[in-house]
Amino acid sequence: MKPLSCTMVVLLIAFGCMLFEGTTQSAPAPAGITGLDFPGNAGVHNTMRFKFTNPLAIYPATYIWRAYPRQQNGYYTTFFWGNDGAFTWDNGTPNTFYGAHPYPYPDTWTHKWEIATDQGVDWLTSNDVSYNRWYTQALVAWADSQGYKHTTLYWDLPDTTKVLDYSTRQSSGATYGNKYPPFPALTFGDAPWNPGHEVYNGILRGIQVYSTNLSLSDIQSEANAALSTVAGASNIWYLNLNPTPSDISDKSSAGHNPAWVGSERPSLYSQSSAPDTTPPTVSISGPANGTTVSGSLSVAATASDNVGVAGVQFKLDGANLGTELTAGPWAVQWNTLTAINGAHTLTAVVRDAAGNTATASPVTVQVSNAPGSVISAFVQTAGLSNNGGGGNIVAAFNAATNAGNLIVAAVSWGDPSSLTCS
Repeated sequence: MKPLSCTMVVLLIAFGCMLFEGTTQSAPAPAGITGLDFPGNAGVHNTMRFKFTNPLAIYPATYIWRAYPRQQNGYYTTFFWGNDGAFTWDNGTPNTFYGAHPYPYPDTWTHKWEIATDQGVDWLTSNDVSYNRWYTQALVAWADSQGYKHTTLYWDLPDTTKVLDYSTRQSSGATYGNKYPPFPALTFGDAPWNPGHEVYNGILRGIQVYSTNLSLSDIQSEANAALSTVAGASNIWYLNLNPTPSDISDKSSAGHNPAWVGSERPSLYSQSSAPDTTPPTVSISGPANGTTVSGSLSVAATASDNVGVAGVQFKLDGANLGTELTAGPWAVQWNTLTAINGAHTLTAVVRDAAGNTATASPVTVQVSNAPGSVISAFVQTAGLSNNGGGGNIVAAFNAATNAGNLIVAAVSWGDPSSLTCS
């Protein structure tokens, strides 16, 4: 059974399954981009996965891959480093393993990105998985000088702010996770302890495994071009950017070849035409650079792409300004009263469906808001012995009000036992 899950609270979701015969595809791969198109839990009878039975050391390691998830009910498996068989083995605990997948929460049809850990918990992003789009993802795992274990998932590169971290709990001690399972394996596509019920639904390709914890800058470079860094080229453990059902062999010089488990295979994903590597363009169209702004205003951008713009994310001083827009017009409202007076930087990041991105040249504006007006509204007084009947008291403010201003209302009365204020 899948371990307990934790997003600062512990979750428990029961399994369900549907059984159908999987498809087999052994045709030669066409030229261009290829990948493994997994059918999900509903398309597999036994299991659909490949594995390395002599995996690299669990720490340190770096994994980079491209994923195209489709929606399904229940669990997915991208990959697990763990025991090739029973999930719990060390006196009834899972002990050493990790993985990174879409995880069902808060219901079985909605998913978050997760890091599964050797302590039987799953740490989740606050963001939902967006289905039917490409992700470039990376997981790096290492042990620090004291022995504590760390895993970091970059779930939507090149945006490095979309990151999830997990570290061994201090209460578990630095040596936790030092034991190896009895049958260690690195498995892609399905969970070995729950075969057929956690199959990935979507495409996996661009698989790169390194026997070191690459730096973030090296991860970004390797994701753009495999073996383009000194650390990447010297620590590559497995490489297959365009796997097919009939060819998952290692394309590096390391010679670590996995093998399929059972007879079921994913379908062949093929994009025989040249990939879309043309980045989109984006620029801030308003406000203008050097403008002094106040109150609430529209921040707008112009974006274009040779195929189509998939999304625009505005940023204020490096942080997201609103949520990503997936359809034009490309504009958001900014209430400058929520910012301190002074210089602020606006920019925007655009992406296309192929994962190409671009960032607009920054625009600097000066926020200058006057201090909030002091408003007094004398409404009503009652005589010392006058208890009026119930009714509404309405008064207009004697000065303009703006969003962000502080408004204080004070009410006094002589007989609180019989007065209701709202």
